[in-house]
Amino acid sequence: MPRSAAQEPPLLQSQPIDGVRLAMGQSSDTKVARTRQAIVAAVTELVHTNAGARGNTAVTVSDVVRQAGISRSAFYTHFSGLDELAMSILRDSFTEISTSDLELRRTSAASPGKASRIGITRMVEHVLEHRALYLGVLGLPQSSRAYEAAVEEFALHVSQTTAVMPNVPVDVDVEDAALFIASGTMSLVVRWMRSSDIPPTEEMVRRLVALMPTWLVPGD
Repeated sequence: MPRSAAQEPPLLQSQPIDGVRLAMGQSSDTKVARTRQAIVAAVTELVHTNAGARGNTAVTVSDVVRQAGISRSAFYTHFSGLDELAMSILRDSFTEISTSDLELRRTSAASPGKASRIGITRMVEHVLEHRALYLGVLGLPQSSRAYEAAVEEFALHVSQTTAVMPNVPVDVDVEDAALFIASGTMSLVVRWMRSSDIPPTEEMVRRLVALMPTWLVPGD
């Protein structure tokens, strides 16, 4: 049963909805956190189910709220739609990949070339694992805002990696290079996701690595 305004946590009272969502994303309230976790867990379960049983079927908001056991109004209090939910999951994944990548380089646990390949592999694996979600968000013209956000997130990861690479040519602008690489990479990944014959992960990684500048993905 929906709460009354008096029952809502302070962050939900008398705020514009965008402000509410921002506050929820940063809230330490356990009930808020549990609802967000339930939504993400529902998406994870759905993408696995869809991949195993329904192939290319995209996830919908109705699917998510039913799986999470919440109301549609609760979903829309946390996220404006699947675009925002997908970008939240993608952003968390890129942050985790970037943190791991930088740690590999900082500790010299992997050579620069191997660390780059590990990062690219993890990105491809994540996108393919969540294909049922991203297919309906990144692969459609009306979702260009989500696509641009995905490119920006990946560009941030690339620029962070580039900043610690030792052999970046002096005439290369890091931000330009990061955006160029991220745009091309996401275009190919989306095209592969939309294909009825998706290349194996290893093949996708090999083809992406072959297109990367050698100062970013050096040979070992």
